[in-house]
Amino acid sequence: VRDLREMDDWRRFANAQQQERMILEAETLVAKLALEEQQGQPSDLAAAARALRDFHTKWKSAAEAPRDQAQRLWERFRTATDLIRLRCETYFKQLRDARTASVAARTALVDEAEALAASTDWVKAATRFQELQEAWTAAGPAVKPGGHEGPDPTRDLMRRFRAASNQFFSRRREDLATRKKVWGDNQSRKEALCARAEELAQSTDWEAASAEMKKLQAEWKTIGPLRRAKSEQLWTRFRGAADLFFERFKNRHELALAGKIAERQTWLADLQALATAEGDAPADLA
Repeated sequence: VRDLREMDDWRRFANAQQQERMILEAETLVAKLALEEQQGQPSDLAAAARALRDFHTKWKSAAEAPRDQAQRLWERFRTATDLIRLRCETYFKQLRDARTASVAARTALVDEAEALAASTDWVKAATRFQELQEAWTAAGPAVKPGGHEGPDPTRDLMRRFRAASNQFFSRRREDLATRKKVWGDNQSRKEALCARAEELAQSTDWEAASAEMKKLQAEWKTIGPLRRAKSEQLWTRFRGAADLFFERFKNRHELALAGKIAERQTWLADLQALATAEGDAPADLA
């Protein structure tokens, strides 16, 4: 028991030494702030506020002093730190005002983000979410009243903001995956129509090919969208095949006549070759 008592006395004695040093530092800071105020010089109130916080933190770890000194040391410490707090009150008010403005700005951002979370205007909403995220960062850090730095007091707002953002972008990813599948299916259908249109473009079965080409055009209109670049490419291909066919269809009589003329020219060339051939006539000449 005696050993324990002696250890406690020694601990209290050591704490008193620490308290004396803290009090001296605090009183020195009080004197410095007072002199700066008297001379009209600006004070680093942010640093003073941090020192005030550190004084109280350190005091808690060495709070038990010898009983015959504890009250006197505490009174000196409280007097010095109260003077520092009073001198920093302007700074603390600025922090409180900044915090109030930051919370108001962040609340407005959260409200807008939650309203956007259900949007299906994917491009416009995604752009706005990026702007909201930039505005959130620009709102600056929030600090606790009294100038004590610590965990962001807007933690709940941050949680809501992230939840709204995650909800929107998760929905957008799901929608994009669905649209990619639909785009793929639509692309396959349009590629098949292109291939068939290109076959029909060379046909001379005019009536049947014309009827089928018109059916292909009608079916094309029923197929949903696909990626813009691919859509334009396939449409150019399909339209080119259809235009080629209907241009040939419009000139089908001339094409038929040209075909007959070409056939007769082939016959004439064969006859001329036979007529000018040297040697005996072939056995199948007749």
